[in-house]
Amino acid sequence: MAQSKQSLPAHSGRSERFRLDGGMRLGAPTLRVKALDPVLSFYERDIGFTVVRRGKSHEGLPELELGFRHGAEPILRLVHDPAAGIPPSDFAGLYHYAILLPHRKDLASTFLAVGNSGVTYEGFADHSFSESLYLHDIERNGIEIYADRPRTTWPDWGGHDEGRRRGIFLAERPSRL
Repeated sequence: MAQSKQSLPAHSGRSERFRLDGGMRLGAPTLRVKALDPVLSFYERDIGFTVVRRGKSHEGLPELELGFRHGAEPILRLVHDPAAGIPPSDFAGLYHYAILLPHRKDLASTFLAVGNSGVTYEGFADHSFSESLYLHDIERNGIEIYADRPRTTWPDWGGHDEGRRRGIFLAERPSRL
């Protein structure tokens, strides 16, 4: 049986700027966890989340939506799957999910609150456009908590420089919270 071929539109040669639809929204990441109670305890006790909704996943597994207050959009979903494996430390799976905070002062207060809960941070970074805290939950799911700097201070990633295309510049400096 012959397969039909779809033709691609001809490339105009012009460089068109890609823009995401302004109405596009990403939902909360979903983590499959083997041991729901200890993981939930970590997120409630050490991170400060609360359960904002209890339900079932599309597979019928227990699912919790976590956030900072009831009725708010969830920040994270936990699906309890007793068959889920905990990856070894050298596993190349999910690197981390990220939580964007509105302001640098929120990042500083989060740094203090989470640090005072006894959680060990695994890293800190100043990326020139944002500052980040890195840690893992008890099932080794990576977490980045970050705050963007004002966009007016971000490096210029686009455009041309003396006829050469500039790439993304990502500075890795120690954070000074």
